[in-house]
Amino acid sequence: MPQNLEVQVIEQVLAEIKEIQRIIPNRQVYLDQGYRSRNLSPNNSPFVDPTRLAELRNIQSTNFDLTRLIRYCEELNLNYQERCFLAVSMLGRAILDHVPPIFGCHRFSEVANNYNSGSKSFKQSMEHLENSLRKIADAHLHVQIRKSENLPNRIQVNFSSDLDVLLSEIVRLLK
Repeated sequence: MPQNLEVQVIEQVLAEIKEIQRIIPNRQVYLDQGYRSRNLSPNNSPFVDPTRLAELRNIQSTNFDLTRLIRYCEELNLNYQERCFLAVSMLGRAILDHVPPIFGCHRFSEVANNYNSGSKSFKQSMEHLENSLRKIADAHLHVQIRKSENLPNRIQVNFSSDLDVLLSEIVRLLK
């Protein structure tokens, strides 16, 4: 990684930390079913890698405004760290609905099934997002209230690896 990009990444991470510190002390967090701790996620790692976020921020595309995608990623990190796993799945699904035009598609299922990146592993990662993340998020969004509920945990919503494959392809296409 070029040194100036490393400096930009560090500066952006510090800015994000300051923003999180600004937001968190002024919020009340309502947690239940084992989510009683204000600690960060168990491994204290972000959902979307700060380097990938920096790469997205540095793209100057004339065809696509990445502002919303970047904000989705920032909110994914914040919600994952705050253990707001319902929001993590919903934001992941929002990204799937948001990015298909970058790939010349109308729906993410077209990206998963038809996008020809020349990589079988890319296709498998996109199919996993389409067939698993979307279904889990849809259940969180559309299941009506029941007598008994279970909330998602970090394992259920952690699609960070496959999402990073998607984001890295977006960076590759638009840089």
